[in-house]
Amino acid sequence: MRAQVGGQVFLDVNQSTAGSKLSLSFSESAEFISPINSDDSCHTVPTMDSDGVQSLPVPLPKGQFKQTIAQQRGGFRFLTIVSNSDDPVSISNVGVENSFMPHWDDLTAYTGYFFTHDPNFHDPDFLTKLWYAGAYTVQTNTIDVHQARQQPCPSPKGWANNATGGPVEGPILVDGAKRDRNIWPGDMGISSHTELVALNDILPSKNALIVMFSTQDPTTGALQYSDSLVGAIVRKLSFIRIYANITYVHFLLNFGVAIWFLVVVIQTVNNADAHLCDGAGDAQDQCTTLFSFGRTTYIVLAVLVLIIELYGALIVTRYVWQLSREKSHKRQTRQGIEDAFRLEAARARYSTLASSHELEPLGSPLYTEHSATEYDPYREARVPPPMPPVQTPRRFKTFMDQGRPATPVEVGYGGGTWTHDEITEEEKQRMQRLEREHGIDAETSPPLNEVEAALRRSEIKSVGGPATTSYAQDVDELPRYPYSTAPERP
Repeated sequence: MRAQVGGQVFLDVNQSTAGSKLSLSFSESAEFISPINSDDSCHTVPTMDSDGVQSLPVPLPKGQFKQTIAQQRGGFRFLTIVSNSDDPVSISNVGVENSFMPHWDDLTAYTGYFFTHDPNFHDPDFLTKLWYAGAYTVQTNTIDVHQARQQPCPSPKGWANNATGGPVEGPILVDGAKRDRNIWPGDMGISSHTELVALNDILPSKNALIVMFSTQDPTTGALQYSDSLVGAIVRKLSFIRIYANITYVHFLLNFGVAIWFLVVVIQTVNNADAHLCDGAGDAQDQCTTLFSFGRTTYIVLAVLVLIIELYGALIVTRYVWQLSREKSHKRQTRQGIEDAFRLEAARARYSTLASSHELEPLGSPLYTEHSATEYDPYREARVPPPMPPVQTPRRFKTFMDQGRPATPVEVGYGGGTWTHDEITEEEKQRMQRLEREHGIDAETSPPLNEVEAALRRSEIKSVGGPATTSYAQDVDELPRYPYSTAPERP
């Protein structure tokens, strides 16, 4: 699956037994495909595998299964369907019913557009793809108000996307389709402009603004999920470090002043004791005791003030360390996520999806002399065979699962220990054998006409799920292997 999708997964259960068990796991990156975990959606942990999987009902009834609104996944690229038992099970017609942009029928109906072509860059349409990726991201972030994320998250694992996002009806513009699914003022400073320019649709932004102001703090005026000026300063590490340094300088100055005053007090008490108390007669002891009490009182107060100030300086220092650790953790997490999503070697200047520098350029009247084909961001370009994977260096050790090897895929893939790469390779070889048997040349396949191209786009972006086509029954079924035996590996 190339594009990010979101919504309710559905499938048909053709055959099952009382012991058949299925589960679904989701991931945005191939790095985190797992039969036992999904990447983070509701819970957040450094290993990004806290959501677990969704287990289908047991016994597994025949017919169509469809996720509920709460079970829907806001955003994912990879869906793993896992068989968790030895009993046979047969499924078909797997798809996703789109749930974002609920008030639009055609997600490709962009009112704004962008095109630029750079023949000197390794991907001439790189900037154009960035523009459409941004527009599509805003579309995925536009959800129904009753499909926000539940807080707190289900425990210990899981997710629920059926909360109410605010006192409005209709679509709202949220900060992310997969994780927060909530209205954040800071994100809207960018996404609302993108929505207006690309889609000419202000209804989600309008509803989001209504939610923001209806939940505004009546005392302070603060908006929900937005820090005040003081809060932003308090969370600024550089400001806290400056304040900590000032606190220590102030403590050292007060310590020096206290020592100086202590010397002055001792000298003054000794002089007063010598000149005033010596001639006091019977009151000499009382006079000496009085001066000694004053000296002791000063020492106790000075030490107490210095201890309190030192304690405050230590609290500030501890807070500086806490912010430093949080900043370091966020930096490492961000680097780990970038490494996880990087599909090319780290030494490459640009990291793109699926070797974009080798893709055939898409037609456009601006750089194809006599072509009337407009640029279509949803058109599929032929992709050459993938290069052997290159191990990307990692600087964030947590994403390596502390050095332990990845969990082998043992359940539901024909038995034995099969990896996703081996399964993919086996399927490719099967398709190549079929092409040779039927004399099919994939490289010289005729281009799609307008009707077929429109049907292909409707299948990719259909709001109601994949369309039923006349040739749907002619597609070869995927191979089914019993759990106990696996096909012979090449």
